[in-house]
Amino acid sequence: MPEPLAAQSAAALAQLADAPLPAVVPYTPQTWGWVVLGALLLCGVFALARAWLRRYRTRAYRRAALAELDAIEAQEGGVAQRMEAAFALLKRVALAARPREQVAALGGRDWLAYLAGEDRRSGFSESQAETLQRLLYADARLSDSRAEPAQWLPRIRHWIRHHAQPPYSVSGTSLQHPSTDRMQGERS
Repeated sequence: MPEPLAAQSAAALAQLADAPLPAVVPYTPQTWGWVVLGALLLCGVFALARAWLRRYRTRAYRRAALAELDAIEAQEGGVAQRMEAAFALLKRVALAARPREQVAALGGRDWLAYLAGEDRRSGFSESQAETLQRLLYADARLSDSRAEPAQWLPRIRHWIRHHAQPPYSVSGTSLQHPSTDRMQGERS
């Protein structure tokens, strides 16, 4: 008598082997093209990080100036002293950003033309030269309603943030007053 069907099936199943598993796919690239592409991407990321760090360092004088402008804005005292300090800070920022020969002698209309040329959207214009002269040098500077800090401080802040990037590295420059630098040099 023939074996029952269940016994035949069991014998046939016993002869079967497990299916072989595929080889493990490696995570390393299989061709040189991927290695080259990975190296190029890594170099690109390194170059971007280096450019960001250089830009961060060259803008340190801007961050320091903005912090000092915040201190001037919060300062107690007269409008005249605050405005003098703000415009002195603006001049120091310009000296930190450009060569001394280009900025130091500027005043009045030339100074405002320089400020407007460095950042056209800052709100400084040559038509404001008379107000600026009265604000900085006249005794009756507080009588003019255009001499309010609320009008000038936002312009100064905007100029500090957005003036043209200097053509050379300013990472070693300081925003200290020149007389302070001289006094520190005499002590050493």
